[in-house]
Amino acid sequence: MAEEKRKISPAIIVPVAIAGVAALGGIIYLATREEAPPTVYTCPYCGATFTTEEELLAHIEAEHPEAPPVVYTCAICGATFTTQEELDAHIQAEHPAPPLAEIVLSDLTIEPSEVYVGEPVTITVTATNVGGMAGSYEVTCEVNGEINKETVTLNPGESKTVSFSLTAAAAGTYQVSVDGLTGSFTALLAPLVLSNLQTLSPQPPGKTFWVTLDVFNP
Repeated sequence: MAEEKRKISPAIIVPVAIAGVAALGGIIYLATREEAPPTVYTCPYCGATFTTEEELLAHIEAEHPEAPPVVYTCAICGATFTTQEELDAHIQAEHPAPPLAEIVLSDLTIEPSEVYVGEPVTITVTATNVGGMAGSYEVTCEVNGEINKETVTLNPGESKTVSFSLTAAAAGTYQVSVDGLTGSFTALLAPLVLSNLQTLSPQPPGKTFWVTLDVFNP
């Protein structure tokens, strides 16, 4: 009977004979994981291979002394180096990746800080991009649990004023928070305005009489 085999890929199949095991014709197939191939450094002059860059450089110096040295060139500025490590260090030091956009908020203002119910209040902050790239940021303003949002887009070094406008619907103190910057304002009931006082029928002292007037709630 032909011996049965199981194909296990990409692992390596290792046959192990164990006495008294009938399954798979008396052979158990163990799977072992393949290791990643090692890095190979190849000589550009003769094709010889090495496991480290140091071995490759030593080989070139010994076997190809007249050959021009291996040069690692910076693709950004054209500077040349004798090893990959030197090139990597040069790029990190001289051509670092530009920093991302970083937008910070400052100068929270609330105007006016005291209003009558029904009057508008303006809340402003200054947004500044202190990073190295243009970017956008969503500014969140929370007033007594009510949230409003505005998106601002800034170039590096640019600042803009972000404004929120609201109207107090009831008397009380309103707590304001704009991404960690905090403040407050107070809404008051407007005083009533009395006008046009008139006496309906003049009466002698000690007698009841009627008057009228206009009452206005601004």
